[in-house]
Amino acid sequence: PMHVHREGTWRVIQSDFLVPGDVIGLARKADASVPCDVLLLQGTALVNEAMLTGESVPQMKVAATPAPDSPEFSLPLDMKSRHKQHIVSAGTNIILHQNNSKAKNFKKVPVVGAAPVAIGYVLRTGFDTTQGKLCRTILFSAERVTVQSREALYFLMILLAFAVAACTYVLYDGLVLAPLRVDEPPRSTFKLFLAVSHIITSVVPPEFPIMLSLAVNLSLVALVRKRIFCTEPFRVPLAGKVSTCCFDKTGTLTSGLMEVDGVHGLSGGAYALPSKKNGEEDRGNGGLQQVLPFQTTVVMAACSGLTVVEGEILGDPLEKAALQTVGWQMLSPDVIVSKIGKGAEKIQVLRRYPFVSELQRMAVLVRHQGPGLGHLETADGSRAENDRILALVKGSCDALRARLRELPENVAKLQDELAQAGFRVLCLAAKEMPSEWAKKDPELLEREEVEGDLEFCGLLVLRNSIKANTLSTVRQLRRSYHRVVMITGDHPLTACQVARQVSMAEKPFLTLDVASRLTNGAAGHASAAPEANGEAAGGSGPRPVLKWTSNGSNVGAQTLA
Repeated sequence: PMHVHREGTWRVIQSDFLVPGDVIGLARKADASVPCDVLLLQGTALVNEAMLTGESVPQMKVAATPAPDSPEFSLPLDMKSRHKQHIVSAGTNIILHQNNSKAKNFKKVPVVGAAPVAIGYVLRTGFDTTQGKLCRTILFSAERVTVQSREALYFLMILLAFAVAACTYVLYDGLVLAPLRVDEPPRSTFKLFLAVSHIITSVVPPEFPIMLSLAVNLSLVALVRKRIFCTEPFRVPLAGKVSTCCFDKTGTLTSGLMEVDGVHGLSGGAYALPSKKNGEEDRGNGGLQQVLPFQTTVVMAACSGLTVVEGEILGDPLEKAALQTVGWQMLSPDVIVSKIGKGAEKIQVLRRYPFVSELQRMAVLVRHQGPGLGHLETADGSRAENDRILALVKGSCDALRARLRELPENVAKLQDELAQAGFRVLCLAAKEMPSEWAKKDPELLEREEVEGDLEFCGLLVLRNSIKANTLSTVRQLRRSYHRVVMITGDHPLTACQVARQVSMAEKPFLTLDVASRLTNGAAGHASAAPEANGEAAGGSGPRPVLKWTSNGSNVGAQTLA
């Protein structure tokens, strides 16, 4: 049963009566999944998408509430990328729901548990949903490739070619050459065609199907001895055609647990990287032994999609590691404190702008109350209590570089050094919002206003160790002449270092990225990437340039229009 808003009132109906265009209430149900694809209009929902994506980390979905004059209204709905954080897909399970919206578009919103339901707009139902398309792919995929089809056809065609050649010779000898030989009795035409039919029908031996089935069964037995169990034997012939194996990095080649190794690039000087031994000692002492300013600390603690369900913190392991490192506590999904008691820093989350892969960043708008002490900082009695609005942002260094007020000179070089060492690097940034923002409705604030004119708060450096069986598996695949590929969204230099650690490659790497822009007049030439604004005199307009980096040399080449 679902809550649906029809004819101005809320009512309860069965999910199979939902149609696109319905406004429904989404709430946590332990024994049921979402029956349709829904666009969130009010509230937030923490969903488990493991059935669709295989990702075990719950995802936070937020309402699509652009400002009335926002350019978002002119863009089509992109459910797969740009607006994915607003879509609750069919087949997912809601772990937590909230609705703190002040809008009064819907009266008497139903309450399930301790919170009003999140409100959504039904986009698709049945086999048109994301789950339905997945089911259709499974049920009505391409015809099964078995040993009786393509492979057997090739073999039979070869046998048929030999049979046709033999039949041609028999007919030519009996009908053309035999009458010319006077010492032989004439041959019967009926017997000649009977011999030809015998040759053709014997192309397929009676033992052929048995031999093919025996080959598959022997393959299954060999796999079982390697502790590999195949539930679909007809897939075995396809396994021999696999030439490339692709792996995700985080959670597949490396462990899913993240460890914070420090914050670099702060005005106090670079933070020395700890050795493995020292890093283990620091973790044993319960946290990072580095004094951090308040803004850096609050970004690590509150700029996340973490939530609390039944006393357990759920979310990205990276964000959990950052929160545990600074020692802050999450009392509820929207309240984070530095400690329990007087003098604590209290952070109340007003709105989350989830991470979007196209933007390579996420942002959180919070209200801060407290003296403003960072990690391991001590109170000197001169700090006044604050009550202010902060914008917290984190993401890739390339995405945030243009949004910072001022960037230290050595940050780009420092990022490359950390990435080459195999660390994962995130850029932290924050700013204090004007006091009048406290009176505005957070649901109507544009993301661009929050993510502009930021103050640099350091580079968060994390590591995750290689899994125990990764090295042996990659080596075994390479010995069997399989191509091994890593697919990751991390910095290319980090991926290269991990590839070396798992023996995925030993030769020098060639990285490719957009370096700058050239003019149309530079087309067809390979030249050094230009500096500054990337425009050359006499050009009609800038065009992107791809930069190849290998062994310390950079070469730029213009892309085609």
